[in-house]
Amino acid sequence: MYYPVLLKIGSVSLYTYGIFIVLAFLISGLFILWEAKKKKLDFSRLLNFSPYLIIGVMVGARIYYVLQHLSYYKDHLLETFYFWQGGLSMYGGVIAAFLLLLIFLRKEGKKQRWQWLNALGMGFLLGSAVGRIGCFLNGCCFGEESNLPWAVTNGFLNDGVLRHPTQLYEAIFYFLSFVVVFLISSKWGRKITVGTIFFLSIFLHSLVRFVVEFFRFSDSFIGPFKTAHVVTLLVIILAVIIFFVTIKTRTKLKGASK
Repeated sequence: MYYPVLLKIGSVSLYTYGIFIVLAFLISGLFILWEAKKKKLDFSRLLNFSPYLIIGVMVGARIYYVLQHLSYYKDHLLETFYFWQGGLSMYGGVIAAFLLLLIFLRKEGKKQRWQWLNALGMGFLLGSAVGRIGCFLNGCCFGEESNLPWAVTNGFLNDGVLRHPTQLYEAIFYFLSFVVVFLISSKWGRKITVGTIFFLSIFLHSLVRFVVEFFRFSDSFIGPFKTAHVVTLLVIILAVIIFFVTIKTRTKLKGASK
């Protein structure tokens, strides 16, 4: 399946990947709005900040991808800016988003910071699920060769080889992770330590990516290991460390108003 252009109006082409990225931001944003209203958080602040966040995430995701494939882009400098054709790295976007959120959250109360992160973590899972559907239709982030019944050919490569639909693997398991975390938040959110939902979201997201990476084609390695495996493992380790380092502070905030 290969639909790089979703709609063409005259000479203007609307690229599938770009549309699904927009949908990912929109759907996750609506969910975060809903969560913010429940927690009585000031969503207007995030809305005003969102243009910087969206642009920053796109730039960060593109820079990370270009650095991963520098051997190609050093000879095709102009194509560095063709982000609408695909070529965005999730972890580049995550790093950019994290740095920008530090700026956004500095004016919030201590408890509100973690409540924002809880909502953003769940929204991140939901948005990632939507975005990966765009990857599948665009043909990027394709898998290794496979003879499984659900293996698909990749129109981007156009080589007729059956491959793992790794984009759909991620989309499905990100969505299931979102459902799990959302249910935990809805049922036990008031009983567990504030911020736990955020760390659980990051852990599940990274775990899904780590596992799926075994089935995805990659030409980016650090020594004998795939770059995505190394980065994902570092994210998991860092999240676990921060979880335990902050647990006493977060426990004290459980009943606090700010």
